[in-house]
Formats: sequence, structure tokens, C-alpha cells
Amino acid sequence: MGVQTSKTDFSYSDGLSFEISTDSGSTWLDVGVMEDGASFTFNYDKSELESGNAENPDPLAKNLTLAMAPSPLWTWDTEAIEALGAGLFTRTVVAAAEVTGASQAVASGNWAYETGILIKNQMGDGTAPTINSVTGSIDSTLTLGTDYYLVNGSGGWSIVVTDSVDVTTEAQTITIDYDYTPAASTVLTAGTTSKVLLPFQCRFTHWTNDVLTTYDYRLTAYRVSPDSGGLVFNKLGAKSSNDLDTWTIAMTAELDSGLADGSQLFRIEQSA
Repeated sequence: MGVQTSKTDFSYSDGLSFEISTDSGSTWLDVGVMEDGASFTFNYDKSELESGNAENPDPLAKNLTLAMAPSPLWTWDTEAIEALGAGLFTRTVVAAAEVTGASQAVASGNWAYETGILIKNQMGDGTAPTINSVTGSIDSTLTLGTDYYLVNGSGGWSIVVTDSVDVTTEAQTITIDYDYTPAASTVLTAGTTSKVLLPFQCRFTHWTNDVLTTYDYRLTAYRVSPDSGGLVFNKLGAKSSNDLDTWTIAMTAELDSGLADGSQLFRIEQSA
């Protein structure tokens, strides 16, 4: 039997990152580890009109939505849960003791100019950690605002080393010395007579490098809120067939009328 097509464009399953933004895409929070991937369903109502004495009109699609169902989540991050609640949760951080002089060394090959180096330990309340020093194994002490910058982005606060006069090469280890105050615990509260939901953006990305700067697939949805009954928390027993506790969320994206017509629901970027 002959081959029926010469067109092949396979996509091998390899997971996705799941991020959310509550500031219109200026910063993104990594939700964490999923059990598997995610599914997306593009829904719309389709008119079915029949005329008795003329050609039937073309169908009309309206009420466009995108249903999103990430697989069960293994990372129990209360910051992400609060954000995904769209205003239904209030999160309070109980601070632990301050940690001073924490050190993080990033070897040559694991960082690049103008690319964020995520600080391993974040402040429990989400504010910026105190950077005591940033040094290069070749270029010694780097200067804030000239040789590096402190930025808040996907996953938390990072430093970004720039190709300045004082930074001569990427072939060196960058060491960050910093102070931070972790959270001892967090408290989530919920419950009110009614609440206007605060939509967020979310995106699912397949990264193709270790420093998470390039990707070959990304879906971004612009005006998302959790479905009714869409947040489920599972705390399992010792005899459960699952080794990890999981929680799940179901979400729906609706049109954002502030965006260009034809691009108000979602965007998919895919490499050629």
C-alpha cells in the first residue's frame, strides 16, 4: 500500500509549564509540577438555520470560550492557589526567622546575558530579597544597576546579568549572596456572600532549553477564571494508590473585548 501523505509534523509528548499572571502579563507565576499535561477545548455555539424557500444561511459561531483542564497538580503553592482563585481566597503569610548570607553559585553554561537567574530562596511575602553581593569568578564584584538588575518575573525574583564593560565573559561562575525571610506557614481563607471574580491570564509553554528562554509551543489565554466547583483539593491516605497528594483546577477563558477583534480569546505560538 502506498503512503497516503508526505506531510508529517509530529509533536512528541514532553510536558508543559503552567503559569499565571494577575497583572496583564507583566509578570508570571509558575504554578508548579503537573502529573501530566493539559487539555484545551475551544467551545462555541453554532447556529443551525434553515430557510423554507432559499439557500440556508452560513452557520454563525458565537459565545466563544476556551475550556482548560490541567492534569492534577503536585505542587501545593498557596500563592498560586490564591491567584487561581480569582479573588476567592485571601492569603496571609506567617514569617519565619530571617536567613542571612545565603549563597547561590550558578556555573558557566547555566546562565546567559539578559536572562534571569532565579534566586533559589524567595521571601515568604513575595517582596525582593536583600542582595548583599553578586560576584563573577573572573570579574569579581558586580554592581547593581550597571552589571546586573534585580527583576520580579516567572517563578519569583531573579538577577539579570548584562553585557556591561565590567562583565567580560559568560564563561564564569556567578555567585549571589543574599538575605531572605522565608514563610513559616501560610493561611488561606475564603467565604463571603458574593464576590466579583478577578480574571487572570494563563499560559502553557513547552520550553526547549534549560534556562527557559526559548520554546516551540505556547498557548496564552487572556481572560480566565476558575469554573464553578473547579478547584478540588485531595489529601489522600497512606493506602492510596497515588504516592502524592494532588489538587485540580478547571478554568474557562472568555473574550477580552479590550484586545483586537479576532484575537480576544487565546493565542497559540508554534515553531514552523
